[in-house]
Amino acid sequence: PNTTKPLISTIIASDDNYVPHLAALIKSIQHHFSSENFLDLIILVCGISEFNRNLLKKMTEEHNSSSISFIELEGEFSEHQTHMHFTKATFYRLILNQLIQDREKLLYIDCDTIVLDDIAKLYYTDLNGMAIGAVFDYIMHHFCQEKVSSIYETGAIESKNYLQSYVGMGDNWSRYFQAGVLLIDMNQLLELNLSSKMVEDLLNKTYWFLDQDILNKYFQGRVKFLDPRWNFVNCGDEIHKGLSKEQISELQKAGQNPAIIHYA
Repeated sequence: PNTTKPLISTIIASDDNYVPHLAALIKSIQHHFSSENFLDLIILVCGISEFNRNLLKKMTEEHNSSSISFIELEGEFSEHQTHMHFTKATFYRLILNQLIQDREKLLYIDCDTIVLDDIAKLYYTDLNGMAIGAVFDYIMHHFCQEKVSSIYETGAIESKNYLQSYVGMGDNWSRYFQAGVLLIDMNQLLELNLSSKMVEDLLNKTYWFLDQDILNKYFQGRVKFLDPRWNFVNCGDEIHKGLSKEQISELQKAGQNPAIIHYA
């Protein structure tokens, strides 16, 4: 973008069905965004009509500290299968280093979120040498502690065994992160160059949580865990079962002042 302000480069994937949610997300970001920075929105497109693109462009034109660009990916991952509520747009996280090569840092945000704080605070978080920043997945940890079974396609094995053996996380099973909000060091992502390997893995094996499982598999030891208020999933107290007192306290504190609510 043509600006002298510091860029807050934010990437979101969407198809035409999710455009109303994408628009709500963008508006919520703009509402809390400081004019000291410039919102550099990059949309990974899986079939968005010209009419809807123009509406989205108008939103950024009306906000003098933001711009929007689109990367067309409708034909990508046509051979991949999804299940549950997932769409093929979820796979785009795996190929970011092939799509974006002129940004030092990216903030990836899922489309089913609403922002309640200035995302620049998250964007400027020090990753302390790690490749990505993400929030711990309290729901998956609850699944593991309560011995919830994975999906039929993965053998319906217990969650902990699924992460340890099927995904291949081994002793790192208890460090599984939620990939709906990711702060990414793009220089490290380009250097690691894992896209082809991750896509091939996803193509040849069925995963319960698709690319989220893949990201957890390949970024073990390269993750800085963020404050849970930056990816607060809209779940109830039922997930407290199996969590430690410290984990419950973290969730409750985040719930009192969430920065990003994730309607996952």
